[in-house]
Amino acid sequence: MTGENGKIAGLVLLSLLALAVAFGCDNTGDDDDSSAGDDDDAAVSIKSTYPQDGATDFYHRNNIVVEWEDTVSGASIVLKDAGGAEIAGDSAMNADGDTITFNPLGDSITENLVPSTPYTATIAWDGADSVDLGFTTSSVGTPAGDVQGSIVGEDYLLDLSTAIITEPPGVGSLLTQYAEEALIVFHVTEIDEGAGEFFVYGGIVEKQGTDYTQDMCEPTISLTDAEAALWDNPYFQIGPTDFFVSFQGYEVTIDDFKVSGSFAQDGSMFVGGTLDGQVDTRIADELIDPGAKEGAACELLASLGIVCEDCPSGEGPFCLTVSGYDIIGTPIEISVVNEDHPDICTPDSQGLATTGLVQITESDLDKFVANGCCDPLTP
Repeated sequence: MTGENGKIAGLVLLSLLALAVAFGCDNTGDDDDSSAGDDDDAAVSIKSTYPQDGATDFYHRNNIVVEWEDTVSGASIVLKDAGGAEIAGDSAMNADGDTITFNPLGDSITENLVPSTPYTATIAWDGADSVDLGFTTSSVGTPAGDVQGSIVGEDYLLDLSTAIITEPPGVGSLLTQYAEEALIVFHVTEIDEGAGEFFVYGGIVEKQGTDYTQDMCEPTISLTDAEAALWDNPYFQIGPTDFFVSFQGYEVTIDDFKVSGSFAQDGSMFVGGTLDGQVDTRIADELIDPGAKEGAACELLASLGIVCEDCPSGEGPFCLTVSGYDIIGTPIEISVVNEDHPDICTPDSQGLATTGLVQITESDLDKFVANGCCDPLTP
């Protein structure tokens, strides 16, 4: 048995470490186009934009991102609605000077772009003519209708393969290759619309063919037991909160863990999902090499150019920020199984329902172990 919060942290870390081993210090993929700077008068061109010009499905809470082929100066984004009114927001340039991010209306929970509405972003930078980027927001953001009937009681699978990874930088496309190992599910237990509160617990499931199963010998994730999540129909935000859990016998710390998203009007999915947290990498020191010195994981991650940060605990630069957005959540059906001792106990015999993601507490696990149904945790 393992703590599910720790499993999430472990999967993230192990994915990153696998990438470090696979790619190490191999810089052969770095393009050195010496001809790119031959013409000092040539304007730097845009490499990519998010959203793309003409997009009709932009999530109304997302940021606008523009990346250039090289470093630029004087970059700016001005956003206007169809009537020409300017939309306020916050702009930030990355350290390399080649990417600008514009956050419409800042970090407000209640003020955002309007769903199903056209906008134009004018992109400007020194040495080039400005470029207009036109897009339309999707319908998501319009309040959901039958919240109690279409969302409460549902299980939503987070499709992490859809995530755009922003932290750690530069490894997003590689990290998402490993996302299928982390089948994270949220079960919505209650929505109090009057109080603006959202209650949910989570778990990790396995996929066998087209079926999803939950191991009764794994605890679920208590996400809103201590404090309700925020609900602003159709938007939810869980956290930020901290976890202190075990993973394969090792202590794992996840600080400032936060998940958010917006449900479609009919509850058929949620989109625009974000996932943020800071993981203490020292759990991976022992996973790399038993008896390894403190900070071994950070040293290995450094081969990918990923620099560990100071931990909130003040114990040193051993933490790693993981952040992504544009995650999609889709409803699934789940059955509960006993993977430790299927012939000794069944979920039914232990008083567990067998439809939907079942909440399994540490107390439940103690009982299952005492009954011989589940193996005790072995460090």
